[in-house]
Amino acid sequence: MSDDALIRLDNLKALKLTPAELSAKVGGRNSYWNDMLAGKKSFGEKIARKIEDKLSLQRGSLDLVDGATAVPPPPEKPPASPEAMMLAHLFDELPADDLIARATALNAATAAILAVLSELHSRTTAAPAQAAKTKKQRA
Repeated sequence: MSDDALIRLDNLKALKLTPAELSAKVGGRNSYWNDMLAGKKSFGEKIARKIEDKLSLQRGSLDLVDGATAVPPPPEKPPASPEAMMLAHLFDELPADDLIARATALNAATAAILAVLSELHSRTTAAPAQAAKTKKQRA
């Protein structure tokens, strides 16, 4: 393997992508990428540019020495709405023990609501059957 191919391979490995991730993002079979990462496939300029394009890397970055691959920064999150910021601030102001107590109460209330809904469901599905049975007995 040429020096350029070894540099590309080192930079590709530095991205810490699995064969499955490379297959999904760049295309090709998992086995191809497994062999590529193991150094069993040639790593020419054509495949290097394809990888860079598909992974939104700076063109030529897989050819840089010393792992200087230009990995794009993660996309910026959109700013939170004022309402979300206010809720986050209020949440941060609550004491931790109060949060635990509120979460416990919320879990208990949720369980009680689910029990009531289950009971109502049982009654509504049983009522038509009971009505039909009573009607049959009267006849």
